[in-house]
Amino acid sequence: MGLKASFCPVYFEFEFDISQNILQLKSSRWPTLRLPRKRAPTWPSSYPTHAHNPPSKTFKLNTGDSIPAIGLGTWQSQPGEVGKAVEAALRGGYRHIDTAFAYGNEKEVGEGIKASGVPREEIWLTTKLDNPWHKRVAEGIERSLANLGTEYVDLYLMHWPSSTDPDDLKKHYPDWDFVDTWRELQKLVGTGKVKNIGVSNFGIKNLERLLNDPSCKVCFGL
Repeated sequence: MGLKASFCPVYFEFEFDISQNILQLKSSRWPTLRLPRKRAPTWPSSYPTHAHNPPSKTFKLNTGDSIPAIGLGTWQSQPGEVGKAVEAALRGGYRHIDTAFAYGNEKEVGEGIKASGVPREEIWLTTKLDNPWHKRVAEGIERSLANLGTEYVDLYLMHWPSSTDPDDLKKHYPDWDFVDTWRELQKLVGTGKVKNIGVSNFGIKNLERLLNDPSCKVCFGL
């Protein structure tokens, strides 16, 4: 059974095959994968030791890095299941894992990566900066790296264009927005902690505003 869906149609076209639990990015100007899942599948108690027919299609970013076109998303994956899902996916050939600080599962995702036995350098790992951390970008990536048990991520996304006040999550900073956050994200490139940066859940108007801001350096990658 196949299901087709579009997210941000100007930039993305996806195809989701439910029977194989695979999200395929068919075309993209900004090749960023997100796979929302309401329920994690039941995984077997043992997994193959070698990948079978591993996905190979990639998209080259303007940094020169190549992002796998097929990835495993971990949004709404159940505690106690997401680690097994990540392990099984990597052993089965997946090489792109997508998570986020807001998902609350970075630690278990990291455990699944380690349990898979797949070398870290063969995996594309994406995570995201949560809204209340927009003024604390450097701290945010450190927290995510600690949760994931890794020294770097391949892609660090601003999860939403929403600079939320951590003292009152119903409010936004009056003196800060996503353009300021992007300036801080750009500082991470070259530190060895983040290979690429980008945005998530941005509408056209917000993308245009960001890209037209003089401080935005697209050469760092989206």
